[in-house]
Amino acid sequence: MALPPSWKSEVQSTVDKASTRCTDTEKRTDERSQKIAAGIEVLTDELKRYNSKQERDETGKRCRQNWTIGGLIATAVFTFCLAGFSLWQVIETRRAYGPIEEAAAAAKTSANVARDAFYETQRAYIAVGFPTPIPKSAEEWRVNVMLTNIGTGFGTVLEFCYAFDDSDVLPPLPLEHLQCLDEATTLFPDFKPWIGLAGNPFLSPFTKEGQFFYGYVRYRDKFRRIWKGYFAVQVRRNPPPNIHYFHPAGGDAYHDEIEEK
Repeated sequence: MALPPSWKSEVQSTVDKASTRCTDTEKRTDERSQKIAAGIEVLTDELKRYNSKQERDETGKRCRQNWTIGGLIATAVFTFCLAGFSLWQVIETRRAYGPIEEAAAAAKTSANVARDAFYETQRAYIAVGFPTPIPKSAEEWRVNVMLTNIGTGFGTVLEFCYAFDDSDVLPPLPLEHLQCLDEATTLFPDFKPWIGLAGNPFLSPFTKEGQFFYGYVRYRDKFRRIWKGYFAVQVRRNPPPNIHYFHPAGGDAYHDEIEEK
């Protein structure tokens, strides 16, 4: 059954329109594909450029790190060499100046010895003496004390400390429980005795033969050194004329001088 001619025209027109639309669609599809491909190509190029840049940055970073490590190693080597050279210089300096230091120390020691020897020959020596014996018939036993500077320089008496003891032995040094008199009297090296101590002569609480009188005199020499000179005597009667004299007692320790530091 044949179609009417008008239908054929409509069908043909419809087919042509559909074909045209298909062609247009294919063109638009191609255009979109080309745009997408172009975008992908641009993105690919950008990725390549980014990767290249990253590789260059990483290479530069590694180079900088290598240079930094190399510089640190070189600095460490230089520091080690410098320390070794400094140590060598110290050793050589000590080796060179060792004899000089020893000579300087020996000279200082000699100077101190010479100074001390000079001080010893020029200082005061204040001795304690007992010029007056005790008569046998004396009801009170009094001890006259005489201080004499037998040195070569002046000395200032600062303190006189003493005690009486009727026991059989002297107490051990250092002495305690003494009666002390403060003084400020300067004695010159003229060997003139001085008897101006307050309370002199000193009254003993005992009238017993064999009692001890002991103590020390404290004084300052002209070099401002403080000395403490000990003394100890025992009252004993000589055969005739039966007078009680003061005999040294206690040994060297009780007749020595000690410098206060």
